[in-house]
Amino acid sequence: PSKEGMASEPVCGLAPWICLHPGQTGRKKKEVGSPKVRLVVQRCNEASLLIDNDKQWESIPRGVVAYVSFGSGCEMASVKLAAKAVVSAPFLSLGVWGDGSHPEAITSIAKRELEKRRSRSCETSKQGENAGPSIGLMIIPQAALFCKLRGSKELRYHKQLDRAEAQRWYYS
Repeated sequence: PSKEGMASEPVCGLAPWICLHPGQTGRKKKEVGSPKVRLVVQRCNEASLLIDNDKQWESIPRGVVAYVSFGSGCEMASVKLAAKAVVSAPFLSLGVWGDGSHPEAITSIAKRELEKRRSRSCETSKQGENAGPSIGLMIIPQAALFCKLRGSKELRYHKQLDRAEAQRWYYS
């Protein structure tokens, strides 16, 4: 298809994704054990998630959706490293597809937005021109990131934390 026929940016469900194993570098190094935290990061124009399988939805504007899973032996250092990777790696682009704009970190964009808001006069904010957040971050627990497919019909959740302990890390 031609560029004219394409959307300005992929929607969340179709966006490119990146799988991170925080702490691993691009260097070829013999791994000892498996990663303790697994992330899949996806850019989106907007995203919504049904929270209660009924009516409660949470949404973000353009931003990043991060799916996270915790493995056995997970420690606070691994969780902090994963959190830092999500907000400081250049995942998000504010341009349109093909315009040559480069991706930036969520923290860089957020700092720039904060400076813009601070530079507005008090009169402007009194007039109700305080726009909501222009970027968002949605973090979703995703147990399947530690599963292995056995045959073609069975998933095995190897080296995954039990639910209670994984929730503790998710909310920390």
